[in-house]
Amino acid sequence: MNFLNFFDKSQWLKKFSIKRKYPNQIDLFIIEYKPIAVLKKKDHFFLINEDFKLSKKVIKTNNKLDLIVITGKYKNKYFKNIYNRIVDNKIFSLIKELHLLNLGRLDLYLKNNIHVKMRYYDIEKQIKILEMMLSQNQNLTYIDLRNENAVIVK
Repeated sequence: MNFLNFFDKSQWLKKFSIKRKYPNQIDLFIIEYKPIAVLKKKDHFFLINEDFKLSKKVIKTNNKLDLIVITGKYKNKYFKNIYNRIVDNKIFSLIKELHLLNLGRLDLYLKNNIHVKMRYYDIEKQIKILEMMLSQNQNLTYIDLRNENAVIVK
């Protein structure tokens, strides 16, 4: 088996190096990508790595990995853009599911069962509004941020 071909084809391999130490030793160093989310398609789950590549293998999960579950129309560039805008915010740790919808829409389902509707117009601004709404209101079940100049809450 050719190790270089095997490693080049791996979706999870970030870097590797092979060093030969004479006379009879070979050191293999491997750095893998980490999973950042789980894509749910029907009843199947696929890992998404930190390079935003989708695993080809179906995994069994009830989300013991504590990763965000992604549903809807997964497109690498679209998800990467959204993920990079929310990952460094406080709200990120509260997200249970992210639904990628048509027409530039996305829905968040938070771990405290709040449903958040968003559009793809200014995610950073919507996240700031969401954080403010959550800090001021404890009994919310629904926040709609789709309209740029209005917030609807229940």
